[in-house]
Amino acid sequence: MMMMIMMMMMMMMMMMMMMMMMMMMMMMMMMMMMMMMMMMMMVVIIMMMMMMMVVVVVVVVMMMMMMMMMMIMMMMMMMMMMMMMMMMMMMIMMMMMMMTMMMMMMMMMMMMMMMMMMMMMMMMMVVVVVMMMMMMMMMMMMMMMMMMMMMMMMMMMMMMMMMMMMMMMMMMMMMMMMMMMMMIMTRVMMYIKGRVERDSDDNQNYEDDYTS
Repeated sequence: MMMMIMMMMMMMMMMMMMMMMMMMMMMMMMMMMMMMMMMMMMVVIIMMMMMMMVVVVVVVVMMMMMMMMMMIMMMMMMMMMMMMMMMMMMMIMMMMMMMTMMMMMMMMMMMMMMMMMMMMMMMMMVVVVVMMMMMMMMMMMMMMMMMMMMMMMMMMMMMMMMMMMMMMMMMMMMMMMMMMMMMIMTRVMMYIKGRVERDSDDNQNYEDDYTS
């Protein structure tokens, strides 16, 4: 019995370790990707600056922002997923533990019962009955404990889900904002460019500009 429990424990540990490793790897990959993206963007921006394309630069910057947002979102997602996985693992572990515990308890009960029987032969019934009662009580208590544990786990899972949803919502909002900004900025830039060109063409007076 003990051997079995030990084996279970070992297995669980191994699994957990593996999970951790995976998580680390994922994180590293993500970071690398982010770095690469940043570098690329920087190069592009510098090029644009050299060419003096203001509007394009603005757009590119916005795009970069978007990309970054996306990346962050991805990271969040990954993290959440990992968390979920970990939670699940924990749940399974708990279940296993419970099972083993139950088994052990049963064994103990059996032993106790045997003892009781022996005792019954020897002495009066009352004590035995009391003992039995005690046993039952203990069993009940154990069950209750298990239930509580399960409930707690479930609650945790729910909380995690909620958090995830919230994150998603926030991200979406951010994205929307960015989009809006992008559009407005492009428009503004275009307008300014147009005005500058017109002014430089020939020094008109500004009246027609305001009237239009």
